[in-house]
Amino acid sequence: MWLLMALSASILWGLSYAMCERIFQKCTPIAVLTLDMFVGSVVFFCLSLLFPEKTQWKALIEDKPILILVILEVFIFNLANFLVCQAIQNKGNNVIVGLIESTYPFYALLFTYFLFHRNHLTWSTGMGGLFIITGLNLISRV
Repeated sequence: MWLLMALSASILWGLSYAMCERIFQKCTPIAVLTLDMFVGSVVFFCLSLLFPEKTQWKALIEDKPILILVILEVFIFNLANFLVCQAIQNKGNNVIVGLIESTYPFYALLFTYFLFHRNHLTWSTGMGGLFIITGLNLISRV
């Protein structure tokens, strides 16, 4: 099931990037992100009311390190979204931006190791990372 979800997310991101390239010819990334975040906030707030799990809110209230991580993650998530949208608008090519942005698993691996001392590096993830870095070198020359 996780593979289907990840693949579906990838397909939806591809569709979103393609649409953003066209949208950013007429609108700014800030206007689009404002609408994205507003609609997302309303939808996920309603979902949190439909599926109330005490633990999801309890952790935010009682566990200060988790609260700090959530605040930082929200800031980083929004900044990353803004930077991707700006890159699509500035480059005018969502494919190149998407390919470069798809190197994030490499950074996720590094941050997971250095921040949380967890190692997700295996032979297959190492080879995948090598392919990502090689691909980034190829397309960055375009």
